[in-house]
Amino acid sequence: MRLGFYLIPPYPLSCKIMCMRDLVYDQYRIKAALNFMIHMTIKGFFKPSKTMRIESLIDALDKIIKDYRPFKIYPSNLTIFEGEGLGITFSKEKNKILWEIQEKSFRAIEPFISPDCEFTKSELVGERFIPHITISMTDVTDDLMIDMMDFFKEVQFDSEGYTVHNFKLYQFNSTEWNTDNWIYSLTWKIIKSWCLI
Repeated sequence: MRLGFYLIPPYPLSCKIMCMRDLVYDQYRIKAALNFMIHMTIKGFFKPSKTMRIESLIDALDKIIKDYRPFKIYPSNLTIFEGEGLGITFSKEKNKILWEIQEKSFRAIEPFISPDCEFTKSELVGERFIPHITISMTDVTDDLMIDMMDFFKEVQFDSEGYTVHNFKLYQFNSTEWNTDNWIYSLTWKIIKSWCLI
């Protein structure tokens, strides 16, 4: 089992992302990202410690989320994450609240992460993913990502931004966490949903 804490983009932005993902499959037959819901990573996969109580984790996240009201996010660039995939990033300059929530959430979740969590080692030394939404991921080669960047160069996002208000904690299961094929046996369910009001 792994857990993940995500911001769910609003309907207009989710539709644009889904269209891009579908086009990636249509044009390139690359589909790993389609195994996920549309989401923005706040804290990606983490293996919970053996002593973690889910109620305690939810309470820690409750304490962060309760301080916020709906806010806007502003997509920045289509970006290649080397060895990881293609995604839309959200700059710190235009998305201060988003970055603040990510930092607070990571620190709140950190005590609940298993010391041997394979997905978190680099993040603990400050190499965290910046807030992003995945378009394609582990099954895409570097040369195809460059091709995709060109293919999507005319994609336009709303300059007025997108109002967000929904966060979710998910539980993920896979029979192959220790192989490169984990994405293809992935299943997930919602543990908790928060809605800013």
